[in-house]
Amino acid sequence: MNERKRLGSWKEIAAHLHVETRTAMRWEHERALPVHRVPGGGRAAVFAYADEIDAWLHGQPAESLTEDAAAQPRGGNGPNGISAAAPVAAQEAPPFDFASLGFARGRQGKRRMSRGAAIALVGALAVVLLTLFVATRSGKTGAAEIARVTFVGEKIIAWDDGGRELWRYAVPGQLAKIGGGITSTVLEEEPARLVDLDGDGHPEVLAVTHTKAIGREKDAARSELLCISSDGTLRWRYALDAKLRFGDKEFEGPWTIYDLVVSRGPRREIWLAVNHHQWWPSFVVKLDAAGRTTVLFVNSGVTYSLNLVESGGRRLLLAGGVNNEPYQGALAVFDAGWPAGASPQEKETYRCRECPAGKPLAYFLFPRSELNLVDRGPLNVVQDIRQAGARLSAHTIELPPGEIAFYQFSEDITAGPASYSLSDGYWVRHRELEREGKVKHTVEQCPDRTQPKLVRRWTPATGWAVVSVPSVPLN
Repeated sequence: MNERKRLGSWKEIAAHLHVETRTAMRWEHERALPVHRVPGGGRAAVFAYADEIDAWLHGQPAESLTEDAAAQPRGGNGPNGISAAAPVAAQEAPPFDFASLGFARGRQGKRRMSRGAAIALVGALAVVLLTLFVATRSGKTGAAEIARVTFVGEKIIAWDDGGRELWRYAVPGQLAKIGGGITSTVLEEEPARLVDLDGDGHPEVLAVTHTKAIGREKDAARSELLCISSDGTLRWRYALDAKLRFGDKEFEGPWTIYDLVVSRGPRREIWLAVNHHQWWPSFVVKLDAAGRTTVLFVNSGVTYSLNLVESGGRRLLLAGGVNNEPYQGALAVFDAGWPAGASPQEKETYRCRECPAGKPLAYFLFPRSELNLVDRGPLNVVQDIRQAGARLSAHTIELPPGEIAFYQFSEDITAGPASYSLSDGYWVRHRELEREGKVKHTVEQCPDRTQPKLVRRWTPATGWAVVSVPSVPLN
């Protein structure tokens, strides 16, 4: 009895089907492609039998498979004037160099190898084939994995855990930092993420780049999200190209990426916080593993921070920043998978026109603290959103660089904050302003300490309402 042909990885399964790895993975989820998993082997430990794949193929409509496999994300503008990621065509392999085998093909193909050369060639090929067979069966190719990525000049450089350079990718222009106001410290510290998007056991590089044309240093930087495969090949890029209208004003780019989050699990998704390089509009966009985009939310103010959380059995996306109509810190709460429209605005000037359908589940406005107003600080931006167990906290910057108000939420995030506190440094600055005569009461008498904060809360069911949030001093 012949042994069944076993396909030991997603790449082998895709090769047997003559499609891309991502298409094979999608067919498993959407069309019940018969793929098996090794118990305890992790996400990448998959296999299939060729006869089962062939039987499955015979049961599928040929035209639908052909159209499905050929469908790829296209460039150009999608809904709401915001572009989709542009796919990158695979490069053709170079022609094989026959001379490298120790013999050349003559004009009529009459030259022959010596017997010794032929034996050596057969032996070498046998070793190569055996090595490839063992590597395939084990699910490893022996290639070093990416451990970290650095940005230098005009290059993105990948390194393994031994400090050896694996590859370089040249960006089109000079890498630059985003500037002005409170910058995105998360992306400044970690502009690239290593994420296995297709489940093949090898991480892709998601790199956020801000570039300027060589010799045009005074121009605004342009942001892109690059998806680079583990071998240094560009898979796709998301170039920000959007037009947003508020009232009678239209805002075009350049646009800047301020934050990025990636979901866990077998079906990876990406969310970006995208801001106008100079003015206040911003939007949140979702991308799938192939770079296809969906605009979820538009905010009438800068969006600085994102976080993906689980609450009440739902997967929620939280977008923190500011709202320019009331000049206050803002937090939007919406379903991570569905468009949530735009921030609720009262003045026509700040209302988004032609924006995504839907509404956020909740939207909060945080009042500025006393010292934020007295010290003439910038808007109290929601710069960080954290979850510990079932508890969530939103942090507003009241006094740069790091004096913070902590708003603690209950398990039901949409209900609003349950308490708030101010960092120790806030009270140190309070006493300094007391001595300078700019504040006329003591720390113990300060309304920020003795009185509740009145946070405005909006939901589709209630509209605007006020939540009274008690103060809980840290000391």
